[in-house]
Amino acid sequence: MSTPLGFMIWRDEDDFCPPGETASFYDGQCISLLHKAKKFVEESGKELSEIEFKMQLEQNGQIKAEHSFKTEDLNSFWLIADPAESDENGTFTAVFLSEFANSPAGEHNYTLKVFANEELFNKGDLLYNSDGTNAIFKELIPKFNDISGTRDQANKAHQSEYAQQQADEARAQDAARDYKIHIENTDTGHTKYILSTHQQTLSETIYEVTPRNTITLDLFRGSEFELRYYDQDSSKDNALLIAMVDEACHDNKYSVS
Repeated sequence: MSTPLGFMIWRDEDDFCPPGETASFYDGQCISLLHKAKKFVEESGKELSEIEFKMQLEQNGQIKAEHSFKTEDLNSFWLIADPAESDENGTFTAVFLSEFANSPAGEHNYTLKVFANEELFNKGDLLYNSDGTNAIFKELIPKFNDISGTRDQANKAHQSEYAQQQADEARAQDAARDYKIHIENTDTGHTKYILSTHQQTLSETIYEVTPRNTITLDLFRGSEFELRYYDQDSSKDNALLIAMVDEACHDNKYSVS
């Protein structure tokens, strides 16, 4: 004897459709099932590997699509999945997607049945509101041709996005903490050395700038620095003044020769 099937509609704000209610969805929205597969397995006395599940989509009493599978993951049963966003399991298939992707504009009522070893244990109703183009669902279908490749590509994209986010945050932190001073060496043959002296602690830092190149100094906001320079053939005792700088000089450019 079957029990009512619930649904989770994955959209901007995830929507829980409790068992016994009709799940309404639109193009591009993924759907997972709130099923009773675990209970069925526990009560069957069988090993999970012995059970073949089947999902069957009906409309007006006619079977429109079905998918049989075995799985080790009883947590996630998907009617519509995006391989780029979900971990693959036995329920992954494009057969239901194809049904919805080819729907004409309007409202379409369906019944989804879930079987285990041909025994019906869950049943629920769905209402698909089609815009007639179903463009997002159509874009999802090719992803099932290479699920692992799609997932790998998505992971790389997420990693790249995360790395970019980290870099942006680091730049924002640097901008909040430091100010930048640019110094160009216009000499075509001699390296110059920049002597930076913190005016409160009198601590010194020496930077090298090679011929025809520019360096950028990251200096602490709220601190004033004296900047001097000397030639590769000289010493810091003979350093010449470039400027006294503080955060008001952020992004200023100076040249030495």
